[in-house]
Amino acid sequence: MSPIPYKLQPHDTLCFVHVPKTAGTTLISLLDAKFHRQDICPSQLWCHLATAPFLSSNYRLIRGHFTWDDYTQFVASPVFISMFRDPVQRTISEYNFMNDYPDSWKHQQEHVDAVYQFNHQAGVALETRIKLQQRAIATDLDSFVRDPFVQEAMRDPHLRAMATATTDASHPSTENLLEIATKRLDDLVFFGILEDFQASMALLSYSFGWYPIVQYQKLMIAKTSDYLQGVSSGTLDCLREINQGDLVLYDRAVEQFRDRFRQMQATLEATYGSPDSQTQTAPESWLERHYIDCYTAHQHPKIHQLDLTFDQPISGTGWHLREGNADTLFRWTGPATESTLDLPLASGQDLTLRMKVVGGITPEVVNGLTLTVGDRPIPLTKVCHVQDDGLFLVIYQGTIPQSVIECDRPFTRLRFQVPRTQSLQSLDPSNPDYRPVGLAVNQIRLSPRVEPLAEGDRPFLFPLDDVYWRETAQFVRQHWLTSEKIVAPIEFAEYFPGQLTPYLQVVKEPMGPTQWVIIHKGQISSLPLHLFSAMKTWTLVFANPVFAVLTAHETWNALDPANHADAKAYHQSVSSRLESAAIAP
Repeated sequence: MSPIPYKLQPHDTLCFVHVPKTAGTTLISLLDAKFHRQDICPSQLWCHLATAPFLSSNYRLIRGHFTWDDYTQFVASPVFISMFRDPVQRTISEYNFMNDYPDSWKHQQEHVDAVYQFNHQAGVALETRIKLQQRAIATDLDSFVRDPFVQEAMRDPHLRAMATATTDASHPSTENLLEIATKRLDDLVFFGILEDFQASMALLSYSFGWYPIVQYQKLMIAKTSDYLQGVSSGTLDCLREINQGDLVLYDRAVEQFRDRFRQMQATLEATYGSPDSQTQTAPESWLERHYIDCYTAHQHPKIHQLDLTFDQPISGTGWHLREGNADTLFRWTGPATESTLDLPLASGQDLTLRMKVVGGITPEVVNGLTLTVGDRPIPLTKVCHVQDDGLFLVIYQGTIPQSVIECDRPFTRLRFQVPRTQSLQSLDPSNPDYRPVGLAVNQIRLSPRVEPLAEGDRPFLFPLDDVYWRETAQFVRQHWLTSEKIVAPIEFAEYFPGQLTPYLQVVKEPMGPTQWVIIHKGQISSLPLHLFSAMKTWTLVFANPVFAVLTAHETWNALDPANHADAKAYHQSVSSRLESAAIAP
């Protein structure tokens, strides 16, 4: 039997033996958080392999619809996991799924020729899969399972996944497959039972020493959970006959799962003592302490600085599957209102936290975010909030005092809380996304706290290394009052928290009460005329080759264009802009 718990080695590849409709999509979303994006094989179907051969021994997670023996063909050091489900209910669920998504076969049809060229038997398997869905769409369940083609094609899928290769054209006996699959149950580092999903997630957390999985979103779930309702006894008999071998394997898996679970409970109790109250699954407090011990054993170096982007693995809970393209990856918070991150922060100095958010389910959620570190609430300032024409950008900023950083633990836990979560579908019925979500977080940055614009400052947007940008921001900050409004490029937002109106908003509506405007000379031709009209009596008080700064304060002396080349260039650019507008048809 594989050791439990199991410590993944750098050369290991975690291989999910994934049979359809065994909670695989839900499990994959949890596994996704444990690995860097570049370490996860993007191919999940044979048609993907044929058209883009992504498989490589460098991947650390492969989670597609591949069999045990498929993996052994292209993975040097596979570590196997799987999920089991009552075979009769699984088959009904798969039939329902094929009817719920009647066009899904069309995408695979496009790749049949390529798969045949890649591997003939894999092409046969793909074509069989397409024909299965076409027959499922065309007939009711009873007729479907009585079809001889269906009976052969859908016979004992978990047995075949555990004991054969997709590329193997032979037809071993059920007894032979059972013998192989039963032996391989012992070699699964983890397997769960869908009918006991909560206990399965406890065992998964324990097996790999991961953050206890107590919060998860069930994905790709059926519209009904009562699969047997209305199914005739004759149909059930056919389903049992089709799954004869899988039913035996399932019973053996359930028995062994219970043994593993009892072993886990006994080990946890022996290690951490009896809990105050017994529950059906291992108490969360046990798993939390086990996780802390595993985290400690990993010996993560303590850090003062971090750029957490969501191509990276995370240790925490309350985060959905990563989304977006390579440049704009994000995770929604949810399904619950709390999301956590465990970070190996070094003590000794205060840290500045910045968080970039690219989506929010409601204004209440965007405005209601709170952060707690340890037991200390950390005030957050919304330094930037832009929502316009598909652009959504919010940047939060706060200071984590060194006194709350856990120096006696291997990590410090950050708890982000939103007032509530709800689905995108609840706001737009045409949106198929039913997951409860809160904020779409793109990046979290931690760095030692320094004065704004000082060396070591690490803003998200501002090009701090550019001397003209830096001197412009420094000039305005020297004279700006924190209550004064300012119009400027959005990159300046982090240095004028909550008071900056970016150009894209000024373009659409008249400028409100404002005391300062930073004009980027290269953008004068695209700025609205009403902005220049509003500044007609304003004073130009600063200019460099890139920027001009004007203020509504009447006590300032204006720069003399005759003696200041950058001021002269600004006035000439504005004059050209106004003249071109005057002669435009």
